Order: sequence, then C-alpha cells, then structure tokens
Amino acid sequence: MILVSMFLTSLSVVAVCLQTPMKITYAQGTKPLPKAVESAVCHTVTEMEQSWNTHDMDRYAALLTDDCQWVNVVGMWWNGKPSVVKAHVAFHHSIFKNVSYVTEQVCLKPISKSVMSTILTVKMDEYTTPNGIKVPSGETRLTLILLQKGDSWLISSAQNTPIDAVANQFDPGKH
Repeated sequence: MILVSMFLTSLSVVAVCLQTPMKITYAQGTKPLPKAVESAVCHTVTEMEQSWNTHDMDRYAALLTDDCQWVNVVGMWWNGKPSVVKAHVAFHHSIFKNVSYVTEQVCLKPISKSVMSTILTVKMDEYTTPNGIKVPSGETRLTLILLQKGDSWLISSAQNTPIDAVANQFDPGKH
C-alpha cells in the first residue's frame, strides 16, 4: 500500500510538471540530477506558479521556509515568512488580483545535496502599480534558493529581476 501511494504521488508530481510547459535546463558544468530530485524541485516551482495564479497565498506560504527572504522586482526586501506572506497577500488583493504568470524555463544548479539554486524565466501578465503606472506583460528572472526538507524543496530565498528586452539583445555574455 505504501509503495502504491509513493508511486501515485510520483506520478502526480510528474503530471503537475507536465501541465506547465517549462523547459528544464542545468547550469554549465552541472550533471543532470536524479529524476526524483528534478521532479521534486519541479513540483515546488509548479506549486508556486499555481498558487500565485489562483491567488492562494496559504498554499504559497506552505512553500516557504520560516526564515525565507524575498526581494521583489522593485527592490522591496521582506525578511522572514510572516513578512513575505503579508506582502504577497497585500499585493494579491490589489495589483496582482487578476495577474498570472507562466514559468517558461527553470535552470537548476545544486549547491549541495540539500541546497538548490534555481533561476526561473517567467512570463507575467501586465499590471498597474499602486501609484498608477501600467507595467506591460513581460519576462522576469526569479532566482530561488531551495532547501530540501524531507521529500520537499522549500523556498529559502528569492530575488526577482525584470528582463529588459532591449538590453537583453546586447547581452555580451551571450553574443
């Protein structure tokens, strides 16, 4: 019975990851991870996206470590899970009330057996800031540091940076 449950849980994680058309890549020089680890990390990324898109901040909060730190796209810094959750709840009742995003790519880089660096490329809907500025839909790079807790990976640190599409064309590291 336990093996069947574990198998079904693994299948549901794979199914959840397949629902989101995200590309999984690895940092240069990084060997591919065991499929169970990759699936568990993918599950955290997918859960984060789905909880954001459904504006379920309780579900979102379950993905965070107690000492989580977060820097948002305008440099606001939230230190500790209560602060991170409070800010997300406030913004999901206002500027992000009707906003969703899609994770386009996830780049994985293990730091140790229980610490993972991930860089997500995310396509986000347009929104209006509290001071009335319309931010068009676009991409951001969201760096997450994940900590393994049992079979799960939780967000310990996050930093979100808007991608400047014009500047990105002239990236000397890529051209």
